[in-house]
Amino acid sequence: MLPFLSRRVGDQGHVIAEDIFDDFLTDAKQVAANQKLANVTFVKGAEDDPKLPEGHVDMVLAFDVYHHFNYPEKMLVGIHQALRPDGRLIVVEYYKRESAMPNGAALTHIRLDMPDLIKELEANHFHLVEERERIKDVEYMLIWKKVRYESGKP
Repeated sequence: MLPFLSRRVGDQGHVIAEDIFDDFLTDAKQVAANQKLANVTFVKGAEDDPKLPEGHVDMVLAFDVYHHFNYPEKMLVGIHQALRPDGRLIVVEYYKRESAMPNGAALTHIRLDMPDLIKELEANHFHLVEERERIKDVEYMLIWKKVRYESGKP
């Protein structure tokens, strides 16, 4: 996704590539170097914090990673804080269905099916704006906007 996102935001935009694993960041840096993606920076996140700059992000794309969040509430706090007031969170995730991954792996690999994921994000100050099926019976995409906390920060 990195080359696509870099081209999409253009010369005036900026992409932050975040991961918690050094080898994934190293691979992403190599892609950026090979394709001369000058508008990309890299952030080493933590298992419970994406470590994104507070209030500076227009959009967060969580592409096939939400099921890997061991501390989803803490990650969502970090994402919420990173997003600008009109920012969006896009979650692309596999269905928790036998047909979603080869050999029924989604039944054990995916933590939540879509209805429960929706409940989890709604409970963590996000409002569902749009729902799409990305690949029929395999993946869906949910677009969220942040909801202000009642008393400021969590």
